[in-house]
Amino acid sequence: MCSFSWYPASVQKIFNILDEEQALKIIWEVLDEHHTERLLDFNQIPFRRVFMGILKQYYNVFKTADSSGNLDVIKKSNEILLMFSNLFKQMNPSVYPGFSFSWLELVSSPFFMPFMLKSSSDFDNHERWFKLQELLTALFLFFKENIYDNCTSSPALEKLFEGTLKLCLVVLHDYPEFFSMYYFELINHLPLYKTGDLRNSILAAYPKALRLPDPTVEIVKFEFANGQAEQDRQALLQYYVDEPDYYSLKTELDKYLSSKSEDCLIKI
Repeated sequence: MCSFSWYPASVQKIFNILDEEQALKIIWEVLDEHHTERLLDFNQIPFRRVFMGILKQYYNVFKTADSSGNLDVIKKSNEILLMFSNLFKQMNPSVYPGFSFSWLELVSSPFFMPFMLKSSSDFDNHERWFKLQELLTALFLFFKENIYDNCTSSPALEKLFEGTLKLCLVVLHDYPEFFSMYYFELINHLPLYKTGDLRNSILAAYPKALRLPDPTVEIVKFEFANGQAEQDRQALLQYYVDEPDYYSLKTELDKYLSSKSEDCLIKI
């Protein structure tokens, strides 16, 4: 149990009596009550400070887990990170729009996100990556619910989107493998309109270990190992070309393009 001596006495008492998960649940329930009753008068700043302060208190736990080979410490760190990720998922912007900016700040804070993304040789980090993907997906769904074509977005929504874009650019620069693994799920939850920059930043990711060829300074040559890749390519082409229907359609298209005959067009 961490010491939260700088908190008000009521919050400190909660953490002295209950374990971390129960204490966080109580704070979340208070946030839910304030958000539901006060609506536009809801003040998100006190709750952001409480959650950020708790993350700061656990910072040394996360940092120690990275440098130590102690599996118990690593396991404890992982449990705490997953506990926060589950909490943040329940507090996502679609459920608490009045807490959106604080939510994004908490998820992207240096006391949380780097440890969710950082890999460990002693512990499988795929579960943490999956949880972070769920958080980003929840955020993208919020945009999908509120961004429409031919409609002007509110200044607050534009600022939230701008912050999300900056967050994704940081992830693209430092942990491109994350986007390389989850790009399909993330892209599918983005709105179709006004999100081109965000979509491109996700699709631009490729693993750091992969060196992309530069066609302007070298000759790009594709070699097939033992002919297996060539066989796979031929099998793929066969699926699209050698099937009777596909082949027939291709033949008719070739005829039309060469003759411009209306009969060929009608047949197609």
